[in-house]
Amino acid sequence: GEGRFSGADVWLAMQRCSKLGGCILQALPVTYDDVAISLYGQKDRRPCIYWNALVCEPMPPFPNGLVIQGYGSATVFRSPVWRTPYKPSAVFEFWHTPGVQLRFRNFVLDGRKRDQPTPTPGVNDVNVWRHQGLDVTHMFGPDHDLRYPDGCVHNVTVRDFLIYGIYVDHARNWRI
Repeated sequence: GEGRFSGADVWLAMQRCSKLGGCILQALPVTYDDVAISLYGQKDRRPCIYWNALVCEPMPPFPNGLVIQGYGSATVFRSPVWRTPYKPSAVFEFWHTPGVQLRFRNFVLDGRKRDQPTPTPGVNDVNVWRHQGLDVTHMFGPDHDLRYPDGCVHNVTVRDFLIYGIYVDHARNWRI
């Protein structure tokens, strides 16, 4: 409603999608600013405690899976510009939510590295520089055998992150 597109709009769309049991979330061919969405499972709120995601919520139910897709280079999800205390989070993070089928296609993840202030050694711990594009993880989960099934990352461009662009673990039958 304010004339700009942001991570708040993406989060609202994800909530509506979950009420359908899952969906193909078709992003517009625009730039979404300030996207830092961390969804966690198993009541593990670590992403909310250690990193500054703008949205940090329990994973809504997606029994039919979640697809986030755009219009190629015309759809851009941009990281916020992080400030001290420098504890950035991923643009999209799925933390201990195995069993959900996730698919990502046809968009750009932009970390805005050139706009980010330089993390200060001794002030901004390198261990919390989680400035990344997509993080799908279950490495510390209590049920280590659970996997993210049948996902994909297709035609996703990743640019200008301080750590890494895409991190996926505990995946089964993924296409990247």
